[in-house]
Amino acid sequence: MSSDILAIAYRERERLQAELNATRQKLQQVQRLISVYEVGDSNNAKPAASSYRQGSKAALVDEIVSKHLAQTRVRASSGELLPIVQDAGVTMTGKIPAKTLSAFLATSKRFNNLKGFGYGLTEWGESPQKPSHDLEE
Repeated sequence: MSSDILAIAYRERERLQAELNATRQKLQQVQRLISVYEVGDSNNAKPAASSYRQGSKAALVDEIVSKHLAQTRVRASSGELLPIVQDAGVTMTGKIPAKTLSAFLATSKRFNNLKGFGYGLTEWGESPQKPSHDLEE
């Protein structure tokens, strides 16, 4: 009798775990979608077109990092950007995830990397932060 109850409990645990995993994946997708559209809202404009396939990991990283840099207006290293990307639900694989992120950023047309200052939006030019004449008062 107790082995039957235990077997039922195991099956229920497996079912609930699968349901939890599916819900977690849906939540990450919603977080990614919000990140993509918040970029446009924070700039009062549509986000710049990404050269990546919509919904790809590269496109998501592009949008998340663009949003973060537009909000902070300060360059950041890949190590500083990694938690931002991960918190948005994007998993960076590889032996050193910050280097994997750096590879994504280096191939994007949206960012440039200024040695000693990190990644910024290409529209900032070679400035360590968003030019002051572009800052909203």
